[in-house]
Amino acid sequence: MKKFLPLALSLALATTLFSACASQKSLYPLDGKWMVESIGTTPVKASAETTPYLLFRLNEQQLNGYSGCNNLASALDMNALKKGKLTFPRMAATLRLCPDAAHEQAFLAALDKVRSYKLDGATLRLCDEAGKPLVSLKKQAAE
Repeated sequence: MKKFLPLALSLALATTLFSACASQKSLYPLDGKWMVESIGTTPVKASAETTPYLLFRLNEQQLNGYSGCNNLASALDMNALKKGKLTFPRMAATLRLCPDAAHEQAFLAALDKVRSYKLDGATLRLCDEAGKPLVSLKKQAAE
């Protein structure tokens, strides 16, 4: 009987842990590189050198990106992400001066207003407080 009790407790603990993990919303579809398709209602012309993007690295709880001119970095609040919330409170950016940064200011202004996200397959929409889409992105296929 003494050998059975620790085994039963271990099985009960393992069952609880696995069921708790299974009930959490998976964030892994968000992981990866997302290319900006539009900012507000303005389409962003795809170009290998100037298209803004966001790179979610969930294992590191980090976001990196490119604004069309400057590189971006921010920490991610994983608890907020699990609830569908997303903000970039401590976004850092390089300070390059680029002559043709057509979308940079609009993109950075939109990121500042992001409060949530909607993920639908390979489409990610970053939304404001009211749920209005600010930026639409498409997932880049893994290389």
